[in-house]
Amino acid sequence: MERRVEEQQVLTRLGNAYYGQHDFKQIAECNRLSLIIAKELRDRSAEARAYGSLSDDYSYLNDYKQTVEYGTLNLTIFKTYQIKNKEPTAYERLNNAFLVFGDVATEVGDLSGKGCPYGLIGTAYQSFGQLEIKAQLNITSYIFVDC
Repeated sequence: MERRVEEQQVLTRLGNAYYGQHDFKQIAECNRLSLIIAKELRDRSAEARAYGSLSDDYSYLNDYKQTVEYGTLNLTIFKTYQIKNKEPTAYERLNNAFLVFGDVATEVGDLSGKGCPYGLIGTAYQSFGQLEIKAQLNITSYIFVDC
């Protein structure tokens, strides 16, 4: 088990090295392998991090469906296992995906809707160091999705 944890750490460092080269396919592969290890170890926090990283990777690769799929799995684990203070980041990841990919969002159901402005206001609060307000606005942005 300890060896697998060390392998995860090596994969993280390797992914960081690929990031410096902007090789997002290799980064995604490192994160995919890290996810497999996290599942083997039943480490839900590491699993959620891997899903979040994969969501980011596929965003860089302009693969909207994978971005949303992994982002949704990231959020689901945070909510299911009540991993503290991580849900706002997961909501922000999905909000950003909808902002970046725009009209493509309709293919899988656009969740940004009326909540999107709240996410943007939250981003403004973040730039002024008001992370708590930002997090609440990002959560609010998803409460109003179905209005």
